[in-house]
Amino acid sequence: MIAFVCIGDRPYAKYAVKSFKKHMPKHEFVQICDPDSPVIDGVDRVIRQEWNGYLMVYLIKAFADLECEDTLITTADDCIISRPFDDWMEGDYDVAISRRKDKGEGVTRIFPYTNGLVFVKNKQFYKDCYESILGMLAKEYSGRPYWHWWGDMACIAEVIDSGKYKVKDLPVELFCVKPWKNGKLNKPGSNLDPILWHYSGLDRKPWMENHPQ
Repeated sequence: MIAFVCIGDRPYAKYAVKSFKKHMPKHEFVQICDPDSPVIDGVDRVIRQEWNGYLMVYLIKAFADLECEDTLITTADDCIISRPFDDWMEGDYDVAISRRKDKGEGVTRIFPYTNGLVFVKNKQFYKDCYESILGMLAKEYSGRPYWHWWGDMACIAEVIDSGKYKVKDLPVELFCVKPWKNGKLNKPGSNLDPILWHYSGLDRKPWMENHPQ
C-alpha cells in the first residue's frame, strides 16, 4: 500500500499520483483526507477521517491508523517518482527513510530525517510517532508550532533516535531531491538521477505540471 494525506484544494497532487501509478501499478494508492477534500484523480481508494485542526497530528495519526498487511509506503502529495523502487523495499528493517547529509545547524540538525518517502514494515512505528507528537504540541520552530508544521519530522526523529527500531537508510540523493527550476530538474553540470523528486515549497508546486517524463 502507498498512502498519502491530501487536505484541501491540492490540484497538483494528481501529478504525484500519476507518477506512482505509472511506475508502481501493482501497489494500491490510498488518499487520506477530511470529509470535504476533493478526491485526487487516479487514487485507488479514499479514507476520510474527521479533521482535527492540527495538520501534523492528523497526518501522523492517519498513517498510524492504517491497516496494511504488507509493507506500508508513505509519501507526500508533492513528490514525483521517475522509476520503480521495489528493490529498495527488500531487506531486514523496521523502517526505511532518508537522512539529510548536511550536518549543519537549523532544520538539518533538528529534523535530520526527510519523510517524502518512508517504508514501514513494523506498523508500531507510526503508532509510536503519534504518541511522540502528542507530547510536542507546545513546541515550535522558526515561529511555527509543531502541530502545524515540523511535527511530523520531529516525532519521526525522536522515535528513530530511541533505538527501538531497525532503520534502513534510503540515500537522500536518490529519494529526496528538489527540482532546480520549472521544467529543469538538475542544476547545470549535475548528473543526479533520483528516484524521487520532492516539489516542496509553495513556489515548486506549479512546476509539477511540467515535470519531464
